[in-house]
Amino acid sequence: MTLVENPGDLVQSTVLSTVSVLALDCGTAPESGLMTLSLVSRLYPQLLVVLVNGRLSQGEIAEAYRRGACDYLSQQVEPELTIERIESLCSRATPIEEGLTQ
Repeated sequence: MTLVENPGDLVQSTVLSTVSVLALDCGTAPESGLMTLSLVSRLYPQLLVVLVNGRLSQGEIAEAYRRGACDYLSQQVEPELTIERIESLCSRATPIEEGLTQ
């Protein structure tokens, strides 16, 4: 697992070319997170992006899906369920090698 605290740093780092699933926490700045989601989805279309945040409104969640999120996990969800859902996404994600050759 790699932790990138600033969404702007995420796009400039090499970590996105080495992962199949990204858990993106919008934190206290949902619009910044949605902008990052749009950019990541455009640059890495094979990457599965899961938003993790308990503070998004229903409209912001809907916008996240429109911008390419494949799932949304509220911070109020039980940790076991969060792990199960992330593992499920990992099992169906495009292997990194395949994503890089396309």
